[in-house]
Amino acid sequence: MNTQQIYLFDNVPNANKYVQTVYNRLCLDTTGEDFDFFDRYARCVKCPQFKDGKNRDLGLILPVECCRILWDLKLGAFCVSEDGQELWVREVDEMHGRKLESWKRCEDVCSVYDVPKQQSNAAWQHQIVRECLKQPKRMVRGVKFKYHAFVFDRERVRLLNVEDPRFNNPFELTIDADLDELDTDTARELLAECCADSASAANLRRMFACPFLEEYKHFSFILSGNGGNGKGIILNALAAAFSDTCRSVDASRLLGGRQGNTASFSAEQEAARTRGAFWIYDEDADEIGLRQMSVLKKISTGDTLTSREIGRNAVSFRNRATLIIATNDDVVTSLNAASDRRIVRVRMRDGRKGEEFEPLIRFTRRKEGAYAFIALSCFEWLKNGQEALQVAASNAALSEAEEWIADEINENGYAFNRFNPFKPKNQETRTACAKMGLKSVVRRIDGQPCRVLVVCDEHRFAPYREQSQTCETENTSIVALPDPIENVDPADLKQMFDCSFVPCGRDKVARNWKQNSENGGLSAIPEDGTPYGVVPGEGFCVIDCDTPKNGGEYDGFTALNMQVGEYGSEALPETWAVKTPSGGLHLYYKIPPALRGKLKNCVRAGGIPADIRCEGKGYVVGAGSVTDKGEYRLCGLPDSDSVPELSPQLCDWLKIGGAVETVKPYTPQNMRDLNEPRPSLSGGEHGGTPDLSPVPKGQRNNTLFSWTLGRLVHYPQNAPQIREDLRTRGRVSGLSDRECETIWNSANKHALNV
Repeated sequence: MNTQQIYLFDNVPNANKYVQTVYNRLCLDTTGEDFDFFDRYARCVKCPQFKDGKNRDLGLILPVECCRILWDLKLGAFCVSEDGQELWVREVDEMHGRKLESWKRCEDVCSVYDVPKQQSNAAWQHQIVRECLKQPKRMVRGVKFKYHAFVFDRERVRLLNVEDPRFNNPFELTIDADLDELDTDTARELLAECCADSASAANLRRMFACPFLEEYKHFSFILSGNGGNGKGIILNALAAAFSDTCRSVDASRLLGGRQGNTASFSAEQEAARTRGAFWIYDEDADEIGLRQMSVLKKISTGDTLTSREIGRNAVSFRNRATLIIATNDDVVTSLNAASDRRIVRVRMRDGRKGEEFEPLIRFTRRKEGAYAFIALSCFEWLKNGQEALQVAASNAALSEAEEWIADEINENGYAFNRFNPFKPKNQETRTACAKMGLKSVVRRIDGQPCRVLVVCDEHRFAPYREQSQTCETENTSIVALPDPIENVDPADLKQMFDCSFVPCGRDKVARNWKQNSENGGLSAIPEDGTPYGVVPGEGFCVIDCDTPKNGGEYDGFTALNMQVGEYGSEALPETWAVKTPSGGLHLYYKIPPALRGKLKNCVRAGGIPADIRCEGKGYVVGAGSVTDKGEYRLCGLPDSDSVPELSPQLCDWLKIGGAVETVKPYTPQNMRDLNEPRPSLSGGEHGGTPDLSPVPKGQRNNTLFSWTLGRLVHYPQNAPQIREDLRTRGRVSGLSDRECETIWNSANKHALNV
């Protein structure tokens, strides 16, 4: 008589009818000669063989993979969550054949056990869940240490000890460490050093235990900064400690690309990586826009996703993983309370040196470092509840159209986007509103109702208001000129700069310089400080930065640094530089091929005290010359054997400043749509007096921009005078010279594109 106890399965629709028979006949093969598979403990397991009515051997009635599922069920390797909705499978150290205290979420048991596609169906999942519900063991959602555990219970996080009845159940995350021995104080200090403010540090502490202690699934985290701030070190430490449940994903693919299309195969493939994970992260995510927000919300709130792997059936599951996006780019979220509640922002602290991360790297090299982050996170949830802190976006980069909107709002309190010179499209305007926290309202301007953009979320707009205020208050003192260089022969210039040397008087006048240059010029530089002139050859030029002669605020070199870039940077590279007696500077450069023959011999290029001398069209006094005003001293050398080429930024500055021959003529007809209502064009071009009357506050930027642009388009030959008029009228209207420069650059840039 067979005394083996028979286990009875519940009837499940579409389940395999042989499940109960196979389950009851599965057994160990002690001989090791006639078995069908090794279990997870490397033991030999025999599957039942079946015969037909004529006693013919039919072999296995179920695939080996299905038999493995039933065998693990027999060993108690499965467990369901307390709500009976999720299936979990116990993990095993297969190298040493021993049970582990950790468990893994099992959204699709057929995928976990590699059941062939023909035998795979949802009934297997339902069958195993139904059988596990008969057992008293339940999976507790929380974090368990050796002698303590953290769970969310009755509207708050609670700390359990070994005496609590729930402590003996399995927990979603089990850490084999004593909570009291983990260095949470050091963990707190290291995370705080990586963050830009205390609110960000609190949000970062909350991130680690979020999958287990949030009341319901709704949080996603955005770690933003400009790079080199430690976010990669932290995420990699978490992934190293929990390699099976912390997975790297491509956030752009997961969110359906730029259009947010999750039905694409690549998105469904990426979704497969989230199954069974606690954390999913993108260490260097691309820009994320409004079109991807609907998918981001679904992932944040644990909605149903569809995953598909090659050779497998599509699987629908509810996401439980916490998404972490680390990025140097913009993440534009919807302008509503739901987005603010779901998206937890962390502003990382930029500008740190590599050696500053050594303590963090040492701390995270061992698993105990990641365990300390988890423990610290649990205490954060225990102490401060479920609400994350609001943190403004850290990336304040704006497009030109967005900069114009922000400047208008900072000055006037609103932006009349109809007059935006960069003409943003509707989608660009919606993105700008979401990024900066703006909304469209109707305001009366000059007695007329107008639709304008105003701030509706000051928290989002704060970084851009701060950015504008920083620009207004930044240090604009005179830029220091380089120090003189001794023991360098001025004649060395010819080795790196094609030019001619011509005689020059002590009054700085080089008579007949052009004829002398064409005849070959001086064979050698005069001795004893006798003045001489330098005439640039073809493909070479000199930027003559002078001191202001009209009481302006900045000298030419300072203004050049402000408009182009800091001297010594890629925008304004170091070169052969000569300091003049008046405090000016001569900068020697090579002209790029695209501008050769097109550069003008220009006075006050860009409206600043800077002249251009180029390609045999002019000269400057050379280094070592002693004139009635003083000595010209060499104070800079290039990094190579030749002077550097004009940078793209310098080329743009020359184009905007009118120093380049214009290829496309300016036609007033092309600008009619930009000047409605049509701006006043009075500016002395017909012999009249320009309109230099003050512009009332609230209309200054729009009025001065339209006034300047209209004059530039109609009378481009008067650009230097128009620039001076703009500065004069801006001053009497209460604008700083820096604000006038911004208006001038915008008008020039737009005029050049006509």
